[in-house]
Amino acid sequence: MEIDSILDDDDLDIQILEVKNKKENAPVETKPIIKKSTLKINPVEEHLLKQLHCVHNQIEQAKNNIELIEAVTETTLDNLTAQSSYREDVSSESDNDLYSSTGELYIKEKKNKFYKKRRVLLVQDLWQRVFDNKWIIGLLVESTTS
Repeated sequence: MEIDSILDDDDLDIQILEVKNKKENAPVETKPIIKKSTLKINPVEEHLLKQLHCVHNQIEQAKNNIELIEAVTETTLDNLTAQSSYREDVSSESDNDLYSSTGELYIKEKKNKFYKKRRVLLVQDLWQRVFDNKWIIGLLVESTTS
């Protein structure tokens, strides 16, 4: 049996071969056989796909980090608002924490469950004036602490 190449096309990655039966008395029979070669891998395309995958991973990681930062920021703002409005640490479990001069906790009392928050400062009066092309806001507050 003899195989001759009829068509070689590198762009299509297909070879068409002609098969001849060689027998002394038999007439020559030809059968075309299509041979599929392995697909050529484009290294540039493969590299670009890897980079695309890395970019997608980085975008997902950045989104997760943004969500985490937003959650931490919201919690921090809530704590700061409560501390500034009520002079109270929201995360603390006690009513009166006493600290030594070195900053170590000296006495810790449990928080009363029925303790009501009260405003430390009350707004008594609010006024606004425009003076020398500047807007001035005045606020009269009263302290409710003893």
